[in-house]
Amino acid sequence: MQVERRNPRYLADVELPSTIEVSSDLAWVLEGAEVCVEAVPSVGLREVLPALAAHIGAGTVVVC
Repeated sequence: MQVERRNPRYLADVELPSTIEVSSDLAWVLEGAEVCVEAVPSVGLREVLPALAAHIGAGTVVVC
């Protein structure tokens, strides 16, 4: 997705703008975040939420 700017499996026709950075490094993407928008399919929440919790700041708003 970083190179092609698309997610061919789920949103093949949608191109991500260059202002959106793609990363799997949760510590990096959440560092200093004021808001975290949780956009994971429900089948993945059980795995992803604990990983996110380790990197969410005390004042960060989480939107699910």
